[in-house]
Amino acid sequence: MAAKFIIIPYRKARGGMTPGEMRQASSAASAEKIAAAMADRFAGVAAYAVEVDEETGDMTSPRLLAKFGEIAELPSS
Repeated sequence: MAAKFIIIPYRKARGGMTPGEMRQASSAASAEKIAAAMADRFAGVAAYAVEVDEETGDMTSPRLLAKFGEIAELPSS
């Protein structure tokens, strides 16, 4: 397992929020900075720290680092 930092932008859609294309960052601080920079272009942006299984690519244990605007709830794993 390896720690990764991701940013997910969200757009408003019928029935809630829809996630956009996920971006990766090199650190927690970088993820927060990228999320803040993207915030004015989306309904919401969230930066997360996640655990990634290097063999399967599965992501688990998301931890919210920063949130701007409205975001969707992530399913718990």
